[in-house]
Amino acid sequence: MLSEQLSRWVDAGFITDEQASRIRTFEASRTATPERRVPLIVEALGYLGGALAVIAVLILAQEFWADLELWGRLALLGTVTLGLLTAGWVLRDSPLEAIRRLAGFLWLFAVVGTGFTFGILSADGFDGTSELSTMLGALAAGVLAFFLWRIRTKSLQQLAFFASVLAATIPAVAVFEWPDEFFGIMMWAVGTAWLFLTWGTAIRPTITGYALGGAASLFGVQVLSTAGEGWPLLLGVVVAGALIVASVTLRQIVLLGLGAAGVFIFVPQVVFHFFGDSLGAPVALLLSGAALIGGAVALARLMGEIKEDIAEAGQEPEEVTS
Repeated sequence: MLSEQLSRWVDAGFITDEQASRIRTFEASRTATPERRVPLIVEALGYLGGALAVIAVLILAQEFWADLELWGRLALLGTVTLGLLTAGWVLRDSPLEAIRRLAGFLWLFAVVGTGFTFGILSADGFDGTSELSTMLGALAAGVLAFFLWRIRTKSLQQLAFFASVLAATIPAVAVFEWPDEFFGIMMWAVGTAWLFLTWGTAIRPTITGYALGGAASLFGVQVLSTAGEGWPLLLGVVVAGALIVASVTLRQIVLLGLGAAGVFIFVPQVVFHFFGDSLGAPVALLLSGAALIGGAVALARLMGEIKEDIAEAGQEPEEVTS
């Protein structure tokens, strides 16, 4: 099957996840039939049903939450979470892609439900502070998200795991009474670690890993720069430049986009911070223009290499699979 071949090519390093996804999309568009629309309707109904269930739980919680004992609150949240987990487990191996996507969304909401359950247990059962309860809830959600991601290595499950890790590390700053700057440092550290883990093939899917890691790394530096010091801005330029270089080396357009965004975010700030308003505007425009040209050149080179790889994969599949 095409999917199995593409998976082998990705594992062998001949093509990237992004290239494999494009090939799947192209082949699916060629063989699409009207019958394939039926699962999409089922998927949409599943999303609608899930949304209605969440709304119903929120309404019930608003009406009766204050009157419920702790065990009643935990039972309500636990029942909904267990139902989402069970439904996702049943649907996870469906031969229909739309149903498998639905299973991923159900598991995503199950992770959120787990976080709320353990957070409420900490806050109401053990009188924990809001920061501690948030951290413990996120840790519990992260454990579940990790196992679900290992079972189903898809973007939604990786997103749930990544969000749980961030949600657990950020409140730790308040829990352990670290300086406020650690908010940005923790986010940058998590994002950078995620990038390296993705590069080392420990994080899959690759595109999602690079997108989440790069965005968190840049945003963490931006948060760190709010203290008014100049070195975080310089770090932001370094991070943005590293993402652009890595995008060409790894042939990942998502890294190029994040790197270009980082250049436009941090270069003007660096210029205005170190050179003042008089010289800042023209120099910022000049450097941003140069970065734009460099990004265009890198994108053209990257797109050319990707097209060559896809063409080689299509023309000589026997050599690739060997």
